Amino acid sequence: AVAEGNLRVLVAAEVRELSLEDVAGAEVGEDGCLPASGAELAELSAMGHDTYEVCHGPYIAVRSLPSAESRIVGSCEFRQRVDTFGWDDSGMWRRVFGKIAGTERCVSAWILVHKDGVGPLLRLV
Repeated sequence: AVAEGNLRVLVAAEVRELSLEDVAGAEVGEDGCLPASGAELAELSAMGHDTYEVCHGPYIAVRSLPSAESRIVGSCEFRQRVDTFGWDDSGMWRRVFGKIAGTERCVSAWILVHKDGVGPLLRLV
């Protein structure tokens, strides 16, 4: 079930595979997501990833930018595992990569780890 948006979050193996391709960065789309270039994917993939599990249900939002005010571009279901690639500057959001349904666009997106008044949304596996 998708709350909003049509982003499919990629697993680390897919990110590594895309990093080998000549994925060109494009402009920010109507969804507000920043494009991910092959060079960016390669750099972050080489640095490694951390796998988290969604611990809040029935789903959590995946957002275009690391901000609760940014657009919801997809969702992850309770107990779904997601491969993440670093923190934002605030240390509250984890970066994920995904593909926009019906396109070949690979983009950067963000998931909040802990929400005040709700508790943890993700837990490190």
